[in-house]
Amino acid sequence: FENFPFARSKLVWNSSPTPAPIPGDLNHDNKVDIQDYNQLVTDFGKTGSPGFIPSDIDNNSKVDIFDYNILVSNFGR
Repeated sequence: FENFPFARSKLVWNSSPTPAPIPGDLNHDNKVDIQDYNQLVTDFGKTGSPGFIPSDIDNNSKVDIFDYNILVSNFGR
């Protein structure tokens, strides 16, 4: 093993699955709540490249009623 120092490495397995993101969870705290709602209201009407504005949930380059509907449909999850 002298020629292969990496052979002594250990592989650590994390058995806890990463939860799937909830559409509308803008602050990534694994719930859609008033904080996410307030962020969307603050950003409402903004435009930008897809993925640039976190409140653009549907990635259509603008924060609009469609994003609002997604957030509200997941509120409380």
